[in-house]
Amino acid sequence: MWLHSPKRLAGLTLLIMIAVLLAGLLEYQVRRHVAHTGELVRGLMPKNYDNPHPTAKKMLRTFQSYTLVIVHYPDGREEIHYPKLRPVPQQIWDIMHLAWPPAPTLDSG
Repeated sequence: MWLHSPKRLAGLTLLIMIAVLLAGLLEYQVRRHVAHTGELVRGLMPKNYDNPHPTAKKMLRTFQSYTLVIVHYPDGREEIHYPKLRPVPQQIWDIMHLAWPPAPTLDSG
């Protein structure tokens, strides 16, 4: 990959470091929750082979089909709608103690 400048390379490196730290935090929090409560993340693995050590990759893949719906009005307003999470991502969201919806509806008008 050719980034054309050291600043871009440093920026990309920073983004990768942040992503790895967030993935590590996700994995740590969920595994800690499982260890303390004994409650596994149900439906994460095929054929109900749920394990007490889920990986960040598996957990993040459960969010890949989630889509925000953004409505643009002719007068310049925008509305963002947050569809309900499916059961497996909802379990992960709850374990992480994240607020829902993640942000208020934006209005650019």
